[in-house]
Amino acid sequence: MCQTFNTQQCLEALNNGKIDFALIEGNFKQDDYDKVIIRNEPFIAVGKRELGIEAKKEYDLRELINYPLIYREQGSGSLEITRQILGMRNLSPIDFKQEYQIGSLSLFRRMLLDGVGIGFCYQCLLTDELDDGIIQKIKIKNMEVAHPISLVWLKGNDQLKEEIQVVKEILK
Repeated sequence: MCQTFNTQQCLEALNNGKIDFALIEGNFKQDDYDKVIIRNEPFIAVGKRELGIEAKKEYDLRELINYPLIYREQGSGSLEITRQILGMRNLSPIDFKQEYQIGSLSLFRRMLLDGVGIGFCYQCLLTDELDDGIIQKIKIKNMEVAHPISLVWLKGNDQLKEEIQVVKEILK
């Protein structure tokens, strides 16, 4: 069985023995877990062309506060990374024209595709839509962010060696 949770919920489920391992895209206390980095994934700003965003223009992040911002819920690794990106420019989600904090990854994705606003996410979330021009990457000055996506399990759980190896092969 495969389930989708945010980073905090995945770590809680690992700690409580409800799951054996998790794919984690957010930050976590690495002393408590063993991990294998599956890949470093670009974390990008995206929006629909219909919002008036120019594909070839490189924006200063402050220029984007006139757009609604769609972002993930508390406990999500994506929210933490989004806050770090904004914080480096002395911004927060409340500085945007409007803000939508979304608890569901599928709803987050749907709102971006419907052109409700802009958002920050892993490039792999919208690979096909970016390739097809349905949604576009927003180029932001001095913003090149990639973050590891890791397969994580409780430290010292040697019983999972075979399963972890199988999962690593599947995810390559």
